[in-house]
Amino acid sequence: MTKLSVCHLLLGYYPQTGGAEIQARRLAAYQRKQGLQVCVVARRRLADPVERTWPHYEEIDGIPVYRVPVWGKGHLAALTYFLSGLWQLFRLRHRYQVIHAHMLSAPAMLGGLAGRLLGKKVIAKASGGGFRVRSNISDLQRSPLRRWLFRHTLDRILAINREIAADLERLGFPPEQIVYLPSGIDVHTFAPSPKPPEQHRQRLGLPIEGPALVFTGRLRPVKNLPPLLESLALLKGRFPSLYLLVVGDGIERSKLEALVKKLNLSTNVFFIGNVSDVRPYLYAANIFVLPSLKEGLSNSMLEAMAIGLPVITTAVGGAPDLIENGVNGILLPPQLPPEDIAKAIVALLDDPDHAREMGRRARQTVMECCSFEVVGERIISLYRELLEA
Repeated sequence: MTKLSVCHLLLGYYPQTGGAEIQARRLAAYQRKQGLQVCVVARRRLADPVERTWPHYEEIDGIPVYRVPVWGKGHLAALTYFLSGLWQLFRLRHRYQVIHAHMLSAPAMLGGLAGRLLGKKVIAKASGGGFRVRSNISDLQRSPLRRWLFRHTLDRILAINREIAADLERLGFPPEQIVYLPSGIDVHTFAPSPKPPEQHRQRLGLPIEGPALVFTGRLRPVKNLPPLLESLALLKGRFPSLYLLVVGDGIERSKLEALVKKLNLSTNVFFIGNVSDVRPYLYAANIFVLPSLKEGLSNSMLEAMAIGLPVITTAVGGAPDLIENGVNGILLPPQLPPEDIAKAIVALLDDPDHAREMGRRARQTVMECCSFEVVGERIISLYRELLEA
C-alpha cells in the first residue's frame, strides 16, 4: 500500500499556541507516529518583529515546517500569503497527496485552489461557528463567492461541533461534504495523576490547603473571566482558602489583575502566565472552570476532562456535544451572572465524591470520542476514502 502523505496548511504554527495551532501540531505528530509522511506550511509575517526572526524552514517534532513570507498588512498580506503559499505547495507537490487546511478561511481558500490546480484531495477544518459573532460561519454568510469556492474546491469540511455542521448545511453545503468530528486529545499524555493535588501544589510553590480552581487559556475578552473572579469574591466568606489558578497570558491580563485588586482577591488568585506544560497546574486543582462567550471546541476543556477534572463551562460551541449537565460536567448559559458560577462551584465543593465521579466520567467521554485513537484514525481513514474514490 502506498504510504499516505499529507500537508497541513494553516496561518500560524508552533511557537504560536492558539487552538488551531495546538490541534494541528498534535495531529501532525500523531500522523507521523502512524507512519504518514507529513509536512506543514504556515506563514511568517515579515511586518511582525517576532515572526520575521523565525526560520523559513525547520523541523518540529521531526516534521518539516515551511514558513512562507507574508509582506505588509490587509489585502497585501492576503495576496502575498496566497502567492507564497501556492508557490510552496507547488514546490512540495511530490511530498503529499492530501492538503489538510486548518480554519475555513485563508488556508482553506489557498488549499482548495491549490488542490484543484495540482490534483490533490483537500480537507478543511471549520473551527468557529455562529452567525452573531465573527467566525468561520459568519464570514461565509457574508461572502457568496467564498461559499461557492468552498463548495467546488473542498472535498470534505470537518466540523468540530454539531452547531458548525448545522450552520454549514443552512448555508447550502451538501451534507455529504460535511463531516462532524471533534478535536483530538492525547489521552495518554493527558491522563490522571497518581499523586494527590497537594503534592503537585507543593512542587509548584502553591498553597497546600484549600480547594483550587483552574482556568487555562489565552486571556482574551471572549474567555469572559471577570464573572469568574466576581464569583470568587462571593465565595470568599464561606471558603476563605479557595483560590484560582489563571494559567495563560493575553491582552486582558492587566485588566484582570486590576479587578483582582479591586475585589480584594490578591491572596486568592494566582496569575501563572504562559507555561510549556499545563498538566502540573491541572493536577494541582480540584475544579476546571471555563466561562467563555464563544468556543469552537476548547482544547483546554478537553485537557481538563482527559486528566479527570470536573468541568464547569458554558454551553457554547462543542461543549454541549460532549457534556451531559450534572453527569460528566456542569453546563451553564453564557453571559451568566457571577452568582450562578458561584452556585455551580459550591455544588461540587459540597459533594467531593460526586465531583470525582464527574471527573471520571469526563475522562471516559473524551476517551470514547476525542482520543487520537478515535479522531486521528477517522481522519486517516477519510484521507484513504478520498484517495480511493
